[in-house]
Amino acid sequence: MKLVLGLGSTGAACIHYLCQKGETVCGVDDSLTPPGLARIHAEHPEVATALGTAVPDAWWMEIDLAVVSPGIAHTHPVMQLLRAKQIPIVGDIELFAREVHKPVIGITGSNGKTTVTTLVGYMLERAGLSVAVCGNIGIPVLDRLSESVDVYVLELSSFQLDTTESLRLTAGVVLNVSPDHLDRYDTYADYVASKRRIYRHCDRPVVNADETDIWKNTVVQTAQKLSFSVQHQQADFYVLEKETNPTLCFRGESLLKASEMHLQGMHHWQNALAALALCYAMGVPFPPLLSALRDFQGLPHRCTFVRSRDNVLFFDDSKGTNVGATIAAMRTVAERISGRVLLIAGGLGKGADFSVLRAAVLAHVSHVFVMGTDAPLIQTALSDLVPIHPVMSMEAAVMQAAELAQSGDAVLLSPACASFDMFRDYGHRGDVFQTCVKDLP
Repeated sequence: MKLVLGLGSTGAACIHYLCQKGETVCGVDDSLTPPGLARIHAEHPEVATALGTAVPDAWWMEIDLAVVSPGIAHTHPVMQLLRAKQIPIVGDIELFAREVHKPVIGITGSNGKTTVTTLVGYMLERAGLSVAVCGNIGIPVLDRLSESVDVYVLELSSFQLDTTESLRLTAGVVLNVSPDHLDRYDTYADYVASKRRIYRHCDRPVVNADETDIWKNTVVQTAQKLSFSVQHQQADFYVLEKETNPTLCFRGESLLKASEMHLQGMHHWQNALAALALCYAMGVPFPPLLSALRDFQGLPHRCTFVRSRDNVLFFDDSKGTNVGATIAAMRTVAERISGRVLLIAGGLGKGADFSVLRAAVLAHVSHVFVMGTDAPLIQTALSDLVPIHPVMSMEAAVMQAAELAQSGDAVLLSPACASFDMFRDYGHRGDVFQTCVKDLP
């Protein structure tokens, strides 16, 4: 019998896949009303479920494989029992890997992976390929297996990579790594090691030449490696003339002026270079890729311009859920203004070390507004640098920031934290911020 642990959308897709294979399946979730339960009952009413309770003793004699959803921590009691009983543990990506026979591109990283995954899919479609974009984004990957596609483009979280052994990639990348999910990993080194797993069976590794610690001690084969950089020109893909006329280049050939793209700022250019490298690894010619780059609008809540008021710009970077993303957002916004950044931050910090923000805050920020569960930790880390303003709501943060901002400044929501203590998700948090900004007189 196969045990599916976690009955959200991924768990429901796993149950559907396994039942179609003729397997006997049972499901477990801590919640009495998990999000995938309605689908499970509709499609497979024969599947036994244990909700809000322990795995029934009788099941343990029959379970020979556990399929675990990415949100389940390795410290979960059922996970501990599975390991103690030496029952194999896999995730949905591993099931997919055992079945797929088409090229697969894999994308992971602390920041930018959803943007790059979406962009690569958009670029490949522009080149005439049929593409399934899935994984840690959109429709669960097992629900896309039956589709007729030319290539799969997968966003892969570290949690998904932890339970994946046999995924073979045509091309794969770790975009970047910064401290995140330290509530799930014992050390930062463990988190980095999880990200590196993407290169284990990768035909054409794509690497960030500006963060060599990510890949220099991995199984990356030098002869097949493609590199990208926004800091120097020794990489395969790089940015030339960053200060005056930034241009995306490939091995000495100018490809596209950055001014031709909607994506602006160094971290967006880095994303564009990574996407180009992944598509190049697929053997796709540049013209349709560059056409797609010109047209791509970006994704919501990622340094999204909201409004200008009294010569103060407002930006929504609610997707900035870790310190690395917030540092990138501060730098990107600072490049676009003559004044300083007023930063709105806070939420659930996931064990983050907020002192990592200090250099960027000192360089670019005049005030910080903190809210949510870990607001005191941010205040402690930054209070000797700039004024810190604890607030109880997004509305209060926006109103106070608008009052304190000077002409030429920018107000930036980039929380460096998850949103679930005060909002449904990062999208809801960003929507509330945008509403508050648009409601300013």
